[in-house]
Amino acid sequence: MMRRTPVNCSGRRAFTLLELLLVLMLIGISAATIVPHLNGTLGRWQLRETARNLETTLQAASQWARVRQESIVFALDAKRGTFGLRVPPGVSSSGGGLLSVGRQSFGQGVEIVRMGGFTDQGAEKILAFRPDGTAPAAEIVLAGSRPDANRETLWQIAVDDHGTIRCEEKSVDEEGE
Repeated sequence: MMRRTPVNCSGRRAFTLLELLLVLMLIGISAATIVPHLNGTLGRWQLRETARNLETTLQAASQWARVRQESIVFALDAKRGTFGLRVPPGVSSSGGGLLSVGRQSFGQGVEIVRMGGFTDQGAEKILAFRPDGTAPAAEIVLAGSRPDANRETLWQIAVDDHGTIRCEEKSVDEEGE
């Protein structure tokens, strides 16, 4: 028995409706299994990038204080999820009071789990770096607040009293929570 192959008007072979529906179904199943994994990856990426940005900004504060031989303030507004550097009020700055690090924002879905060693100043928590680049010991612990973020992972950004800044990924078990 000879099988007929669908042929369109121009004489070329064409796909059947069944073949097209099968391919669309496979694409839909693939997308349904991949997209949730991508969302979790996005939440973890935003958490990691926020921690790294905080670490870099704190390191810049320490270095600038040392190079410029003046106090530099790291200011964090937890409600707005923003942070940045500035010269403290009343300090004359050799750079005209302007620092090249503007306000940065936390990644979407990143929240502060714990903070310690910072001074309250209105809506902001501040950490003042002395002219020698040191600061009081402080820490910020971040976690993802999005439903797709991994709540098992925390990021700890710590400043010791020598001005050394560390950024580490920790599991909830390591934190004892």
